[in-house]
Amino acid sequence: MDKIEAVYSRFGLAKGAQVRAEERGLLFYTASGPRLFFIPSGPLLSLDFFGSNWSLSEWLILKGIGDVPVRQALAEALADLETKEVIVAD
Repeated sequence: MDKIEAVYSRFGLAKGAQVRAEERGLLFYTASGPRLFFIPSGPLLSLDFFGSNWSLSEWLILKGIGDVPVRQALAEALADLETKEVIVAD
């Protein structure tokens, strides 16, 4: 998945993955490994995003965020997590 696809995809957690909100972003755990991944998203993404049926683009519009570099950075981070099988796109 590339970052353009990630902007319009809806995401959920992969089997065996968990996510926890931290002060500066989201911390992901996987059962296979175990492995840890961190997205420094601050308040832009929350636990509710995963499994919400909102695409990243829709979520950011809902939050009032139209900044293209922010959208691209988050899309790239989510695409990376999807490639590593931490999250799944529908």
